[in-house]
Amino acid sequence: MTAETETLDIRPYITIACGHCGVDLAFTGDGYECRRCQLFFPGDDEDGRYIDPTVAPCGRTRPPATMIREDRKVRIDYAPCDLPITHESDHHLVGTSTDA
Repeated sequence: MTAETETLDIRPYITIACGHCGVDLAFTGDGYECRRCQLFFPGDDEDGRYIDPTVAPCGRTRPPATMIREDRKVRIDYAPCDLPITHESDHHLVGTSTDA
């Protein structure tokens, strides 16, 4: 290496996953968004919101699921989906199965 060699600007790559679908959120400069779920999360402690505030909630009832917790199956019954109707994500939580 010589003094003329450029140095690399190496920074850690940190990802944040969507709490609903598990996909990495995209940083938009003022927060993070999940394009699959159509949700925006501000960079501070504010609650998430729809990317497009004019879109109605999905309302589709999500299927029941079984979650494995500490070697026990826990049955989860879901309320209607509150994601925007435009979401592309599935109607289940990450780490669950629809096998009861």
